[in-house]
Amino acid sequence: MLGMGVVCVTLFLALDALPKEYEHSVGIPVFLSHRCTLQQLQNRGDRRETVVQFRLDHSSLVNNELMPVEDDLRRRIISLMATRNEQVLFFAADDLLTYREVSAALSNLLKDNPALNVVLLTKKQIGVERKFDWTQLPELCVG
Repeated sequence: MLGMGVVCVTLFLALDALPKEYEHSVGIPVFLSHRCTLQQLQNRGDRRETVVQFRLDHSSLVNNELMPVEDDLRRRIISLMATRNEQVLFFAADDLLTYREVSAALSNLLKDNPALNVVLLTKKQIGVERKFDWTQLPELCVG
Protein backbone atom coordinates (compact mmCIF):
# COMPACT_ATOMS: atom_id res chain seq x y z
CA MET A 1 0.00 0.00 0.00
CA LEU A 2 2.82 2.36 0.90
CA GLY A 3 4.53 1.55 -2.41
CA MET A 4 1.38 2.48 -4.36
CA GLY A 5 1.22 5.78 -2.49
CA VAL A 6 4.85 6.60 -3.36
CA VAL A 7 4.22 5.77 -7.03
CA CYS A 8 1.10 7.97 -7.14
CA VAL A 9 2.88 10.91 -5.49
CA THR A 10 5.85 10.51 -7.85
CA LEU A 11 3.56 10.48 -10.91
CA PHE A 12 1.67 13.51 -9.61
CA LEU A 13 4.92 15.45 -9.13
CA ALA A 14 6.21 14.42 -12.55
CA LEU A 15 2.98 15.48 -14.28
CA ASP A 16 3.16 18.83 -12.52
CA ALA A 17 6.77 19.44 -13.65
CA LEU A 18 6.45 18.35 -17.30
CA PRO A 19 4.17 21.12 -18.59
CA LYS A 20 6.34 23.79 -16.96
CA GLU A 21 9.59 22.47 -18.40
CA TYR A 22 8.31 21.94 -21.95
CA GLU A 23 5.62 24.62 -22.06
CA HIS A 24 7.41 26.82 -24.63
CA SER A 25 8.79 23.98 -26.69
CA VAL A 26 7.95 24.43 -30.36
CA GLY A 27 8.52 21.93 -33.13
CA ILE A 28 10.10 22.78 -36.44
CA PRO A 29 7.54 22.53 -39.22
CA VAL A 30 9.10 21.16 -42.38
CA PHE A 31 7.73 20.00 -45.71
CA LEU A 32 8.92 17.46 -48.22
CA SER A 33 8.90 18.35 -51.87
CA HIS A 34 7.70 16.39 -54.86
CA ARG A 35 7.82 16.82 -58.62
CA CYS A 36 5.28 19.45 -59.69
CA THR A 37 2.26 18.70 -61.78
CA LEU A 38 1.57 20.98 -64.75
CA GLN A 39 -1.15 22.79 -62.76
CA GLN A 40 1.19 23.34 -59.82
CA LEU A 41 3.88 24.77 -62.11
CA GLN A 42 1.39 27.31 -63.44
CA ASN A 43 0.33 28.35 -59.93
CA ARG A 44 3.81 28.75 -58.46
CA GLY A 45 4.83 31.94 -56.73
CA ASP A 46 7.46 34.46 -57.80
CA ARG A 47 10.03 31.75 -58.66
CA ARG A 48 12.78 33.33 -56.56
CA GLU A 49 13.67 30.16 -54.68
CA THR A 50 16.14 30.17 -51.84
CA VAL A 51 18.21 27.02 -51.41
CA VAL A 52 20.41 26.46 -48.36
CA GLN A 53 23.01 23.74 -48.22
CA PHE A 54 24.10 23.38 -44.60
CA ARG A 55 27.58 21.86 -44.53
CA LEU A 56 29.53 19.75 -42.06
CA ASP A 57 31.66 22.69 -40.87
CA HIS A 58 28.43 24.70 -40.22
CA SER A 59 29.10 26.94 -43.18
CA SER A 60 26.35 27.19 -45.76
CA LEU A 61 25.72 27.85 -49.39
CA VAL A 62 22.72 30.07 -50.12
CA ASN A 63 21.97 29.64 -53.81
CA ASN A 64 25.64 28.62 -54.14
CA GLU A 65 26.90 31.76 -52.37
CA LEU A 66 29.18 30.87 -49.44
CA MET A 67 28.08 31.88 -45.94
CA PRO A 68 31.15 31.03 -43.78
CA VAL A 69 29.38 31.07 -40.38
CA GLU A 70 25.85 30.46 -39.15
CA ASP A 71 25.27 34.14 -38.33
CA ASP A 72 25.98 34.98 -41.99
CA LEU A 73 23.33 32.46 -42.98
CA ARG A 74 20.80 33.99 -40.61
CA ARG A 75 21.45 37.53 -41.83
CA ARG A 76 21.25 36.46 -45.49
CA ILE A 77 17.96 34.61 -45.02
CA ILE A 78 16.45 37.57 -43.14
CA SER A 79 17.52 39.85 -45.99
CA LEU A 80 16.16 37.58 -48.72
CA MET A 81 12.84 36.88 -47.00
CA ALA A 82 12.19 40.55 -46.24
CA THR A 83 11.07 41.08 -49.83
CA ARG A 84 9.15 37.83 -50.31
CA ASN A 85 5.44 37.19 -50.14
CA GLU A 86 6.09 33.45 -49.94
CA GLN A 87 8.40 32.63 -47.07
CA VAL A 88 9.80 29.36 -48.44
CA LEU A 89 13.30 28.01 -47.91
CA PHE A 90 14.61 24.81 -49.53
CA PHE A 91 17.06 23.23 -47.09
CA ALA A 92 19.59 20.41 -47.53
CA ALA A 93 21.98 19.30 -44.81
CA ASP A 94 25.16 17.27 -45.04
CA ASP A 95 24.52 13.59 -44.26
CA LEU A 96 27.17 13.53 -41.54
CA LEU A 97 25.55 16.28 -39.45
CA THR A 98 23.68 15.22 -36.35
CA TYR A 99 19.99 15.81 -35.88
CA ARG A 100 20.83 18.28 -33.10
CA GLU A 101 23.06 20.37 -35.41
CA VAL A 102 20.46 20.54 -38.17
CA SER A 103 17.54 21.23 -35.83
CA ALA A 104 19.52 24.00 -34.09
CA ALA A 105 20.23 25.69 -37.43
CA LEU A 106 16.58 25.42 -38.48
CA SER A 107 15.39 26.60 -35.09
CA ASN A 108 17.60 29.70 -35.33
CA LEU A 109 16.23 30.50 -38.79
CA LEU A 110 12.67 30.15 -37.51
CA LYS A 111 13.35 32.38 -34.49
CA ASP A 112 14.32 35.13 -36.93
CA ASN A 113 11.30 34.48 -39.14
CA PRO A 114 8.46 32.43 -37.59
CA ALA A 115 6.51 32.50 -40.88
CA LEU A 116 9.31 30.70 -42.70
CA ASN A 117 8.33 27.44 -44.41
CA VAL A 118 11.20 24.97 -44.64
CA VAL A 119 11.24 22.36 -47.39
CA LEU A 120 13.72 19.56 -46.81
CA LEU A 121 15.58 18.38 -49.88
CA THR A 122 16.75 14.81 -50.15
CA LYS A 123 20.17 13.60 -51.26
CA LYS A 124 18.58 12.32 -54.46
CA GLN A 125 17.19 15.78 -55.23
CA ILE A 126 20.45 17.64 -54.68
CA GLY A 127 22.85 15.03 -56.03
CA VAL A 128 26.29 14.31 -54.69
CA GLU A 129 28.07 17.37 -56.06
CA ARG A 130 29.15 20.20 -53.79
CA LYS A 131 27.19 22.85 -55.67
CA PHE A 132 23.53 22.27 -56.23
CA ASP A 133 22.02 23.35 -59.54
CA TRP A 134 19.18 25.34 -58.02
CA THR A 135 17.83 26.20 -61.47
CA GLN A 136 16.30 22.71 -61.37
CA LEU A 137 14.09 23.68 -58.45
CA PRO A 138 11.13 24.87 -60.50
CA GLU A 139 10.29 21.18 -60.93
CA LEU A 140 9.84 20.80 -57.16
CA CYS A 141 6.60 21.70 -55.37
CA VAL A 142 5.27 21.53 -51.85
CA GLY A 143 1.86 20.37 -50.73
